Amino acid sequence: GINAEYGEQHNSNSLSKMKKFTKAVKTGASNTAKAVSNVNAKPTTVDDDFEGKRTHFNTYKKTFEDMKKEVIKLQETVNSFVKAFDSITKSFEEILKIEDGEKAHAYKSSTSSIKKGGEQISSGLSGMVAMIETRINIHEGLKKRVTQRDKLILDMDLAAKEKEKGDKQKQKYNEAKDKYEEVNSKLNDDLGEALNQIYPEFIKQYEKFIDAQKEGFKTMYEGQNF
Repeated sequence: GINAEYGEQHNSNSLSKMKKFTKAVKTGASNTAKAVSNVNAKPTTVDDDFEGKRTHFNTYKKTFEDMKKEVIKLQETVNSFVKAFDSITKSFEEILKIEDGEKAHAYKSSTSSIKKGGEQISSGLSGMVAMIETRINIHEGLKKRVTQRDKLILDMDLAAKEKEKGDKQKQKYNEAKDKYEEVNSKLNDDLGEALNQIYPEFIKQYEKFIDAQKEGFKTMYEGQNF
């Protein structure tokens, strides 16, 4: 009767909706799996020249970041030394005042050389910090470009797998290839130039620090002849 017909139609509609729901779930799961696969995927195209530069770049990048911390620590140590020495000289000056007032006056004048010498050494270290920070900023900019380059090479490889399926897929591959090659070529040149600049810049600044260190200790020593 009517109820039986309604029941059959209701069951048929329910079954149809269930099939659509199941299909949607499977499609969503498939798309999610593809997305995860793309995120974890590694490029099949390998540029040995670029990978060699990447290795050197990563080594330099970490070294400069670590060096900055150590140079700042040394600068703080120099400042602490000057401060501690100043405290000691004040006590020594009090002793000299008791025994030899004239020598106490001469000694007080000579202690300023410790502060001046410390400032000379600290200035040399400040130059090192400035050079290191400049390199770190350059490295951060290059790192972002390397990340972009890695994404483009992966896009190209993924498009290569689909290029034989039709004109649109082939066009997508060609566009991805052109974009990758443009970015990769420019980055290769800039990365090479940056790597070539690091050593000369570092040696030049380090020699300035050595000179500042020599002058600083010389100032300290000569000022103590009271």
